[in-house]
Amino acid sequence: MYAVTLEPMPHLFYAHPDGYIHNLAMVSDGEWDDSRIELTDVGSVQSKIFVVPTKLGYGLEFENSKREVYAIHNKERVLIGKYVGGVYKHEDVETFIWQVRAAVDDSDDE
Repeated sequence: MYAVTLEPMPHLFYAHPDGYIHNLAMVSDGEWDDSRIELTDVGSVQSKIFVVPTKLGYGLEFENSKREVYAIHNKERVLIGKYVGGVYKHEDVETFIWQVRAAVDDSDDE
C-alpha cells in the first residue's frame, strides 16, 4: 500500500486481488471511491508501490513478483528494470526522467 495526498483529497494505492493496482480516493464527506488503474495488470502480484504527485495527477512505479519494476505515467507502462540475483538492473535510465520532471514542475509553482 502507498498513501499520498493528491489535491484536494488523500489517496491510497494498493494491490487488489483482481490483478490490478487500485486507487482508493476520498471523494467527499468521508466517502471513498475505489477504482482500478489500467496498465497495472502485469501477470503477477504487484508490490512496492511508489507514487509521485505531479501537476496532472501522479506517476506510479511498482514491482511485481517476478522482480520486474514498471513505471506508469501519461497513460504508458514501461519496464524500467529488474532485480537479477539481488542486483537492480535498469532497462533504460531515460524512463526515470518523468520523476525528475515531476519534481521540477511541482517546484515551479512555489
